[in-house]
Amino acid sequence: FRDVERVDYGAIAAAARTALADEQAGTELRLHQGEQLRHLLVDEFQDTSLDQFELLEALTRDWEPGDGRSLFLVGDPMQSIYQFREAEVGLFLRARDRGIGRVVLEPLALSSNFRSDSRVVEFVNQTFGAVFPARDLPREGAVRYLASTVATQRATAVSPRVCLHHIPELDAQAEALAALQIVQQLRAEAPTCSIAVLVAARAHASP
Repeated sequence: FRDVERVDYGAIAAAARTALADEQAGTELRLHQGEQLRHLLVDEFQDTSLDQFELLEALTRDWEPGDGRSLFLVGDPMQSIYQFREAEVGLFLRARDRGIGRVVLEPLALSSNFRSDSRVVEFVNQTFGAVFPARDLPREGAVRYLASTVATQRATAVSPRVCLHHIPELDAQAEALAALQIVQQLRAEAPTCSIAVLVAARAHASP
């Protein structure tokens, strides 16, 4: 048995970029792949790194307009949270405005919210409209907030609302007491309603 070097996804992607970048072998490889690769779909594109972006550029370098191939990118720049993994939200803005290589993209902004009540949507629009910058700032990795509109209305057991509670930092007991009081209030309003308490991690639910 020979020792086999272990590789991760990053190493595989780097090897692919290196092969595609080679002037002679890369051209042959791109042409060969081009015969098979017709459509590319990238999800969570807001968390794309520069290395991944360059791989996309290499894969689509020989694509021609109108040749039947398509590049479909899905993402929400307001949800870019993986900068620690070298994700660059500015690449999302760059692709939206300038395309990728010779591939021109048609940007579509979705604004219909099918999940939340109008009071929640109004609160989020008002709050984050003030928190986010007024315009996109690609160099700073900052994006403007795009407001949502309510797409559906549902009957609710209790009146929808958004309430902010100030809890002393790192005081788990005070946080648990505040959550308990909210549950008791909701139980008084609608004794048969179901209640869910969302936490960031399972350990946070213990108190």
